[in-house]
Formats: sequence, structure tokens, C-alpha cells
Amino acid sequence: MSYEYSPFQEYSKRDKSKTVLLITVGVLVFLFTIILFYHLNLISKYQRLEEDYLKLYYESSNLKLERDNLLIRIGRLEDEVSSLKESYNALLFKHQVSERLRINNLLANYYDEVRSLIDIPKRGKGSNYLEKAKFMAELARHSLGRMQWPVLEARFYEISGEHSYTMAMRKMDEVFELIDIKSTDTHIEKIEKILRFITSNIRYEKDYDELFLAPLETLAFKSGDCDDYAILAASLFEKAGISSAVGIFTNGTVDHAMVLIRLDSLSPYGFHYYQDLTGMGLSPGRWILIEPQAAIDRQYDPKWFNQWRLQAAVEV
Repeated sequence: MSYEYSPFQEYSKRDKSKTVLLITVGVLVFLFTIILFYHLNLISKYQRLEEDYLKLYYESSNLKLERDNLLIRIGRLEDEVSSLKESYNALLFKHQVSERLRINNLLANYYDEVRSLIDIPKRGKGSNYLEKAKFMAELARHSLGRMQWPVLEARFYEISGEHSYTMAMRKMDEVFELIDIKSTDTHIEKIEKILRFITSNIRYEKDYDELFLAPLETLAFKSGDCDDYAILAASLFEKAGISSAVGIFTNGTVDHAMVLIRLDSLSPYGFHYYQDLTGMGLSPGRWILIEPQAAIDRQYDPKWFNQWRLQAAVEV
């Protein structure tokens, strides 16, 4: 079998191939255009996302800065609140102290009558020291419910319906709560708290009339001389379960009153002591000298303590 060559037929084939090629190119161009469009669209979206991201980043940074500033302000406010709370608590405690230290007229008049009844010499030697120490111890005992003056007690009970020593003891219970002594406290901790309370709430004031004040009077006046400090401290030590005595001392020029407590040691704090005072009428054992006008960490001062010579001491 044979075919006859025809130039027209060959041309027709080429033309057809060209047409197919052109169509293919057109399709490719169209597809490229579509792809380019999507590409450009994606670039545009990416740029917008990038802009949004940067915007959010800056906003986030600003928010973080604002948060940090707010935290600083909150911290300052918390400090202010804490400071205000401390001030409020201090004022509240001061108010509670003032309320609890207040003494009623019945007791005030009672102690005035007691001083009128008991004739205590203002100055003197020998037995006068002992008489003073005895009266000081009696005033301390009265606040603990251990002492009364019968000649005055009947009238007081008739007026108030209560014994003077019961009223005084109840008032001392209220005061004792302010000192915050716990059953788990050691003797040293009790002494430390009592001395801190006294030095924080009582100021020294010279008594030109040489009157001996009961513990509740010293607390109410918030002031007293060395005798009043000693009477108050001795009563508080006794109430805390620490055996105490009031002592009268002299340096040859002036007299001074302090407290003695029956304890072996004041460690870790320094202290002065008497190994035995049975000759003075006190119970056997070591008696530590306490200056009630000073904190517990100031109870060892040789220059101050060594000048004093004990003249009389009476247990509470």
C-alpha cells in the first residue's frame, strides 16, 4: 500500500499543532495570571497580617508597660494600706490601753483614804525604810486580791457592793491582757513583755509629795516615780507567776526603789543579783535586781547598779 505526498496535508498538520500550542500557551498564561493574582493577594494579606502583628505587638508592649505600672501602683497602695492598718492598730491599741488603764472614782478615793490611814514617813533611816517597803508591798498585793484594809473595806463594800481588792484585781486582769503574756512564755519572756509594757506606757515623774501610788493609779496617771514603778512592776511580775519583792536602796545621797525577783538567771541578758537575802527576811534563793524603768536588755549596768545599797526589801 502507498500514499501520495500532499503539501497541503502537511501544512494542515503543522497548522493544527501550532493552534494546539497557542491554546496551550494561552492556558498557561491564564493559569500563570491566576497564580500571580493569588500570589499578589497572599503577599497583600501577609503584609496586612504583618502590620496587624506589629500593631498587636506594640499594643501588647504598651499593655505590659501599663500592667507593670499598675503593679507598682498596687504595691505602693498595699504599702499605704499596710501602713494605715498599722497606724489604725496602734491607735486602737492606744485607745484600749487608755480605756483599760482608767480608774474609777471609788478606787481612787479608796487609795487616798488608805494613804491617810497609813502614816508612812517621807524620809528616814533604819526602820523607816522597812515601813516604806512594807506599805509598797501591801499596795502591790491589794491589786492581786491578797490585801485589804478592814477599817475601810466595809464602807467600800456598802457603797459599791464589791470588795475593793476584787475590783482592783478585775481591773488588773484587763491590764494583764494588754501585755499579752501566754501560758507558753518562759519567765524571761514574761519579764521582757512586762518591762516593755511599763516603759512604753509609763513616764517618770518626780513626786514632790512622796506619795506611794497603787499599781492601778500609776497606770491611770501613766506616770510615777521610782517607788510607783517598783510597786507596779512587782505586782505584774507576781501576777505572771514570778516571785517578787520591792526593795528600797540608797547611794548615801538619795534613795531609790527597784524590784527583786527570785530567779536563778536572766540569761541571755546580763543581770545583777543577791545570792542570799534571808537576812532581809526574803525567801531562800537567788534574787535578781530589776530596774523597772529600763528594758530587759539594760538590766546589766555596773555604773548604775553598783552605787545602790539595799536597805529594806519585802516580798509581794
